[in-house]
Amino acid sequence: MESVPRSQASDMLSKRLQKQDIIRGRGAFSTIISQGQHIQQTHLRGYLLSVDAKFNRGRQFRIGFAVSRQVKSAVARNRIRRLMREAYQRRKGTLAEMTRDKGKFFSLVLLYIGNETTGMKKVKLEDL
Repeated sequence: MESVPRSQASDMLSKRLQKQDIIRGRGAFSTIISQGQHIQQTHLRGYLLSVDAKFNRGRQFRIGFAVSRQVKSAVARNRIRRLMREAYQRRKGTLAEMTRDKGKFFSLVLLYIGNETTGMKKVKLEDL
């Protein structure tokens, strides 16, 4: 088994999604969705809200993932959630740079609004 150099290993760990970075709870989600600016693509809607440090628990950037119950199968909903998390982790550095410059705190909620008839086998990481 091949070992990973320390510099690469620490880079991989920094891209991981920390527990403190995840938004949880209906109240937090509803606040961001009702007050935030929304961006929509075909099956994905994003809500971005500039918040205070207390709301974000001192974190510069927090994110939440949700999948519509129109996707009936829990397996399918979890797969979509995993794909959204992976897509975020790949772009985490870009988002961090954008928010770091502003000196503000941001919360983002990604909501998958498709349904199973969109063809789950066709949903890929690049689509998110």
